[in-house]
Amino acid sequence: MKNNLFLTKTYYASLALLLFSNNALAAQYTIPDSIFSDNGWAKPLDGTLSSNTDFNYNSATYKANFGINHGGTDLISILNNPVYAIDDGEVLRVAQLPNSTFFGINGDLSHIFAKHTDINGKDFLVIYGHVSAIDGLKVGDKITQGQKIGVVKKFNYPDHVHFGISSDVQDYLVPVWGSIYGSITDPIEFLKNTKNKAAPITYRPLFNGSGSLVDASSECLGCNRDVAVLQASSKNLSMAAFQWIYNAQTCSHINLKATEAVNLSIQTKAWSAQNFKSAFTVSLAANQVVSIAKADDMIPWSLISIVSQQALANNASLEASCQVQGASFQEANRQSATPQAIVLADGSQWAGTGSIISAIAQNAHGFNKDVAISSSSKSTSNFQWQATSTCSSLQLVDYRKPSSTRAAQVSVKLWNASNTSYAAKCTSLPCTLKADAMGFYTVAIQTEAGVIEGKNILATCTN
Repeated sequence: MKNNLFLTKTYYASLALLLFSNNALAAQYTIPDSIFSDNGWAKPLDGTLSSNTDFNYNSATYKANFGINHGGTDLISILNNPVYAIDDGEVLRVAQLPNSTFFGINGDLSHIFAKHTDINGKDFLVIYGHVSAIDGLKVGDKITQGQKIGVVKKFNYPDHVHFGISSDVQDYLVPVWGSIYGSITDPIEFLKNTKNKAAPITYRPLFNGSGSLVDASSECLGCNRDVAVLQASSKNLSMAAFQWIYNAQTCSHINLKATEAVNLSIQTKAWSAQNFKSAFTVSLAANQVVSIAKADDMIPWSLISIVSQQALANNASLEASCQVQGASFQEANRQSATPQAIVLADGSQWAGTGSIISAIAQNAHGFNKDVAISSSSKSTSNFQWQATSTCSSLQLVDYRKPSSTRAAQVSVKLWNASNTSYAAKCTSLPCTLKADAMGFYTVAIQTEAGVIEGKNILATCTN
């Protein structure tokens, strides 16, 4: 009886004291997305994750104030925001406790316990606290990574999710989830040091740049041939892309080769399409050629994405060139693959690229302006920009409403510079970029979820 009474008191106290105070907001800090993405986990909440030093795992302040060791990290959110499963798994417990009062604190103590599995096949328990399950979610249900499993419910201020992890799934049998017990551990450190079962193929790529093949009748870089770089990285895959306009006589297919031996995933789609249409993998020796066909029989403009299949020790330059009708098609050792969306290292979906190539025929697409698409989810679009005396600045606007202001993160780098060289320039559209020197640049525009997908960003040369 005494043990049961102690358990009940601990249960009530630990749950009741999972709150923030206004004074604690001064200690707020950001949790990097990389803690989740580097090892293949999905984030439990949209946007930037933040917490508070007073309410992270085993906070000394929390212990001093409440006499209980805090058994998780409270992730700040907004009432009714969606909560996602960090990985595939199984629901072990669902509790709906919408109107709970403990020690004068009114709040929602609903929660979900789920079992997930690491790369070594070891199961662990994740606690999604102050979360009301979606309709129909029940014990025994199988869930998938990124699946919405519930919504944030109110428990004092600000609204938050109590995010906890135990290395022993049997801890779900104990009703205490707000304090440290059993095998409860620091959830952030756990995920930072634990890979999920799909981690080897979920390292997200860094986008390094794009090239263009937009006017096969003109002999210039960006016209009938171009170069992009896959850059070395200790942990990330590398990605580049080419925009290509098909011409049956002068550019019937593209030949691609690399300066280093590389394993590549190559996908193609129509430039305005949201989804890739075809995909294959190929292992190339240095300077070995593989040919690429256009993505859509009805649309001449195509996008080609190239992603390395391992982190590269050395930079690998990619050279793409137009091939005339009748030129042999190089199959190499390609293997068909299933097309899939590309999610970059920052968590955004790569949407596409445009080109501003001043050397091509006047009034051709890509001459002094071009359009890029974005998706309805958080997405990144790119432009290749050739800065010249007649195109020393580039103006970016909302394609649908050029005079309106829209939130967007705009950054730029030299075409062959490291991904870490991107310099932030604007936080909204319209945005005008001024070239530091003449030459080729890569421009990245990131838009948040909620944008109508399709043609969204117009880039125009100015002086």
